[in-house]
Amino acid sequence: MKPTDFDRLAYEMCVKYGLCNPSLIHGEPRDLSNYIPATGNVTASQYIEGLLMVSGFDPVAQEDVFREWTEMYRSVFVKHMGKEVVDASLLRSSAKS
Repeated sequence: MKPTDFDRLAYEMCVKYGLCNPSLIHGEPRDLSNYIPATGNVTASQYIEGLLMVSGFDPVAQEDVFREWTEMYRSVFVKHMGKEVVDASLLRSSAKS
C-alpha cells in the first residue's frame, strides 16, 4: 500500500523528532484521535498540540514548549499535507484504512 501524505508526516514526526502516535505514557495508552477533531477541519497547530499531548507533554505546565514546538513543526505539517488546515479524514494512516 502506498504511503499517504499523513503517513509521511507521521513517520517524520516520529522518527526524526520523537513525537510518535500512539504512545504509552506511564502505562497508559494515548492516541492522537483523542486530541484532535474526528471530523471537520484540523489545523497544523491542533495536530502538533495533540501529538505533543500524546507524547506526554503538559499544555499548562509546558506552555512555552507547546508554543515553540507548534511554531517549529508547523512547516513539517505543511510540507507533507500541503496546507495549514486539512480535513480530519486526511489525518488517518493508510495502515488503518
